[in-house]
Amino acid sequence: MVRRGWGSGLDFEEAYRRMLGHMLSSRSPYDVVLLVQLRNGSRVGEAVEATVRFCEAGQDQVLVRVEKHRDGDQRLMVLSDELRSGEGRRLLKEACAALSALRNPKAAVKVYCRRAYGFNTHGLRYAFVSYPSEKGRVALHSRKGSWPQVPRPHPSLHRGQAR
Repeated sequence: MVRRGWGSGLDFEEAYRRMLGHMLSSRSPYDVVLLVQLRNGSRVGEAVEATVRFCEAGQDQVLVRVEKHRDGDQRLMVLSDELRSGEGRRLLKEACAALSALRNPKAAVKVYCRRAYGFNTHGLRYAFVSYPSEKGRVALHSRKGSWPQVPRPHPSLHRGQAR
């Protein structure tokens, strides 16, 4: 069951498998962005920016500006293994072409996520953040404090405070 709202109770691994399967069958450019967002625990706007930069730079890692931070913090975004070669690279390029044709790609991805999966995009960020705690390694984030200093599945949330 998927709950509505910010803490929608998504399981990181289940969401990853579901999106990957849907992306490969539907070839939707929005699934590429959502996979980037989930893999990196980013906001949807950061994932859109990273997707475009992956295409432009041809790199597997890019830095994007962290949204909702005023001091110019950057987040390291890493391209999922499934998007690094062959069919995945083709899907990435198709996603970049589709995103560049849109006036507001961030809004389009949000609407797609709600319609295709039944949850909002911020649930993906929450699934990433809560993934270590599901494995019994860390308490969830605190709005007042900084991110706990524990092993994570990926270093993209390396600095900043929970907002």
